[in-house]
Amino acid sequence: MDLAYRLGRRLVTAVTALSLLAASALPAPAPAAERAPAVAPAAAAQNRVTLEQAIQIAKKAYPDVGRFGEFNSDYSEYEGRGVWQLRWSDEGEPGGSCQMSIRAATGEIIGLDIWYGSPSGRYSGLPAFTKAQAQAIAEQVARQLLPEKFAQCKLVPSGPFEEPIIFVLKDRTYPVVYTFTFARTVKGIPVGGNEIRVGINAETGKMQHFSVNWEDNLDVPDPSGRIAADRAAAIFTEQGLELAYAYYGPRDRDTGVRPKLVYQLKDGNFILDALTGEVQDPREGPYYFDVGGPGGGGGGEPVYSRAKQEPLSEAEQAAVEKLGRLLTAEQAQAKAEKACPLPDGMQLTSKNLVANWEVPGAKVWNFSYGNKEKKRTIEIRVDAATGELLGFSTYENLDPEEYLKKPEVKVGEDQARRIAEAFIKKQQPERAGQVVFRRSDKEIGPWAERGDDSPRAYRLEYARLVNGVVYPANGFSVTVNFTTGEVTDYSMRWWDTSFPAPAGVIDRARAAALYLEKHPLLLEYVRAFERRPDGPDRPRYFLVYHPTGWPMGVLDAKTGQELDSEGKPVPGRMADFTDIAGHPAARDIQLLADQGIVAAGDGRFRPNDRITGGELLAWLVAAADRDGYRPLAKEDDKQLIERARALGIIAAGEDIRAASPVTRLEAALDRKSVV
Repeated sequence: MDLAYRLGRRLVTAVTALSLLAASALPAPAPAAERAPAVAPAAAAQNRVTLEQAIQIAKKAYPDVGRFGEFNSDYSEYEGRGVWQLRWSDEGEPGGSCQMSIRAATGEIIGLDIWYGSPSGRYSGLPAFTKAQAQAIAEQVARQLLPEKFAQCKLVPSGPFEEPIIFVLKDRTYPVVYTFTFARTVKGIPVGGNEIRVGINAETGKMQHFSVNWEDNLDVPDPSGRIAADRAAAIFTEQGLELAYAYYGPRDRDTGVRPKLVYQLKDGNFILDALTGEVQDPREGPYYFDVGGPGGGGGGEPVYSRAKQEPLSEAEQAAVEKLGRLLTAEQAQAKAEKACPLPDGMQLTSKNLVANWEVPGAKVWNFSYGNKEKKRTIEIRVDAATGELLGFSTYENLDPEEYLKKPEVKVGEDQARRIAEAFIKKQQPERAGQVVFRRSDKEIGPWAERGDDSPRAYRLEYARLVNGVVYPANGFSVTVNFTTGEVTDYSMRWWDTSFPAPAGVIDRARAAALYLEKHPLLLEYVRAFERRPDGPDRPRYFLVYHPTGWPMGVLDAKTGQELDSEGKPVPGRMADFTDIAGHPAARDIQLLADQGIVAAGDGRFRPNDRITGGELLAWLVAAADRDGYRPLAKEDDKQLIERARALGIIAAGEDIRAASPVTRLEAALDRKSVV
């Protein structure tokens, strides 16, 4: 009994023989002439397909809809383009539904989602179809439904975080679905936002969902004058990354984890105009670029700093206050009102104690005030242990006429910056010298609809600088009213902790090279929308270079290793094994490899070698712990055994001969017999 057979028996339920028949997975739709009959409905002249014809198109393309007993439909038009929305459903057992969208002008199916209801049993082990087999079916589906459009597309590789997680040691009540994206191309260059997406049920080999986004009358710039890829890479090396501190650890308590040095995208993304060679600002400028990245091209501030702060209950507040480390509500309120004097007539309306997500383990007292006329509200935040002012916000509830009125700008951006910096220095004279100006965001009001971009206020951001390295999660934010020069919003984020010295970090050029290995620059036509509210609805397309992959990662500044959202190294994707072709278990081995359950550093699996107890246990742990598993080094056998015990793979008190080969009998018997 060789290793591959034992693996199949040990980790998965035996899978029946494959029957990859793409044509049977989706019957061929009717020819184009049948899908666009000459008989015109009552809709616009160009929307020639009637409801009856749309139903026939749907049933020819996907006969499975005939299994559902209920049917209803809707029709909608936008800018003269009509769409039929067809819905089938079944309320009985096992239930299920199908929704299909069909263009009334051409009879094209532009959207489909089908649910076959709850299965009587459960799915177990590995799915019947591999990703490669599902891809072949997806391509056949797209080619059959949209032959002309699919001919203009190419497959977009999925990232490591876009793959479905398969729990091979647990039964599933849901099917594994592989989703494939085929991007539209012009002269070989992909066009952002124009794509065909197909989801294939890996348990049955049938289509689960289908959609198409495709802009008619596409207008893209001529790519012939673009800068070369090596020049784009050189610009990325110069401007794309910044050395920064980042924190990866629990937010609700201080466990001793400290910020670490990383290289990250300077502005949360990198968008280079391929025709001008200019780097586009993802936060400002006349256009918003529809390019993937953290926060849609945001400024690198960690997600946790914007997390919702859930107030503690009265019982939880009382328990925390009893620790003696925090101020009582009354003490904190006194400090808040001293740090931020209130105008006459303001009364306390609410108070709560919440976690400070910028400082691990810290708490914040929030106090809200309002006046009788409900014209103004003020919120003040102080540190719950020291009473130090962390921030305040003022809100004016303007009448509609006042709100719509264009403000008289009396304070320029430079003056606003001086006001902000003077305010920071007054509040925090020592820390004011430890920050660097980061950016400013203009607040525009409804008068922009009339083409006037006069600002109401500016929000100015300052990031903390430690050892000459920026720490974006710490610093100050100040909003200055451009009419009055008043500071209407102030926030301080500051953590008194230790920071590693920047000695030993790799240089920027090396970091850029390593980053581009993981996220190479993609030449793409991307959609850009005007930021003005009165801008045209149709997007404008730019030819740009930008890093591929999602999410945009960061690199450990000392090792160059890419880090995930928890600050842990991202395992490299294994290449296809070179020694499993023709083996009876090759399909199962590859599926397990795709899931990161089995791996080999040199690209060989060695299917006929004897497996050790440690290797088998590591695979079982990886298969059982799909959310939290990280590959362990060979010397971590003790930690591996502890994790296996926690997962119930081996019993307490039992041990495993990690370095010894596992016999056929041990591999074939119950999992506890390998100890």
